Amino acid sequence: MSDFDSPHVRAETVDDVVVLTLLATEIRTPLMAASVGKDLGDLVDRIGPARYVLNMKRTKYMSSTAFAVLLNFAKKVTTLGGVLRLCSLDPEVRIGADIIGLGRFVPIVGDEPTAIAMFQTDE
Repeated sequence: MSDFDSPHVRAETVDDVVVLTLLATEIRTPLMAASVGKDLGDLVDRIGPARYVLNMKRTKYMSSTAFAVLLNFAKKVTTLGGVLRLCSLDPEVRIGADIIGLGRFVPIVGDEPTAIAMFQTDE
């Protein structure tokens, strides 16, 4: 993963879990949302089925298009045989996630260590 270069996403492995950190503080436009979605999708295509945590601690605003991209990303991870957890959502972003029912598709966890630890208890 060290050779993956993205202005939107940082990837690292922690305890056999692929931790993806969104770097954008705001995802407002459809173009930006599509770019973030492409980077996330490219990473999953490269890595394949795995346990993923998407850490959203830096993201303070997401448009409806960005939420759609996030939902499509969650579906892609599942389709490829992976498992995804979201963590560290800003309270304002969490409101949007709750409105669209994102938690029905992917677990939303308070912080990264908790999200990673949940994979250990799933085994």
